[in-house]
Amino acid sequence: MEGRKRQNVTFKQSYGGSGSQTRAIIDGLEADVVHLAIGADVNKLVQRTRYANGSLLFLRLGASP
Repeated sequence: MEGRKRQNVTFKQSYGGSGSQTRAIIDGLEADVVHLAIGADVNKLVQRTRYANGSLLFLRLGASP
């Protein structure tokens, strides 16, 4: 995929339940974007990962980035 400034952009996707994805990130899976279905999983990420620095973006229900 080519970005607006003609840069190559690559996406790697990972699918699974909210809890499975949360565990994978806590265990070291790198992620720039995370979409979780369960609020408790978001709390786990905030408490146990680099996201603890407040770099999470919260969207309203039904919103999309």
